[in-house]
Amino acid sequence: GEEYELVRQAFFTEPEDQSGWIYHRWLTAQTLKGGAQGLAGDDEVKDAMETLRREAGYCREVSEMEPGSKWPVVTRARLVRATGTEDARVEAGDEFV
Repeated sequence: GEEYELVRQAFFTEPEDQSGWIYHRWLTAQTLKGGAQGLAGDDEVKDAMETLRREAGYCREVSEMEPGSKWPVVTRARLVRATGTEDARVEAGDEFV
């Protein structure tokens, strides 16, 4: 929610600043832990995967605006791998299919 919004603002303000991307990685790890199967119900797992797919989409936006920036590309690849769904691969972009 709010923490993701704050870190996304940092991405769009200064996409080369690695501190925002590192914090984002931590946030997504917490989302994955909270939505891990066996630890959460189906709704929590679904919410976690939706959050990761949404974040992959934001990373795509940043990489389109700043094509030379490695951080959105690396982060998007990690998110696509984490969700492991075709929808996420489509959202992330053809280069990850």
